[in-house]
Amino acid sequence: MATRTAKLQFQSLEDFLSRWKQEIAQGSVFIDSTSAPKDLAPEFKLDIGLPLGMRIGPFQCQIVHRGADGSVGCRIPEISGEAQKGVEALFK
Repeated sequence: MATRTAKLQFQSLEDFLSRWKQEIAQGSVFIDSTSAPKDLAPEFKLDIGLPLGMRIGPFQCQIVHRGADGSVGCRIPEISGEAQKGVEALFK
């Protein structure tokens, strides 16, 4: 049975904020082969883990590309208002 959840863990807030601006806020995310379960379903929920045990999500994601190495490129159809507010608070 396909896995319907994945977690993308960031070791630093700086790394997260960079990826948020470049990818996630634009509705896409790349998950490398070490973070993407091999049997990840075409549609799944993504949790984003931040330092100090903080968490954002889950986000509904759709896989648009599967790399030969097991990585996946995903589309995030919608980012909830609550998640958006939480991230905006990090930028202040």
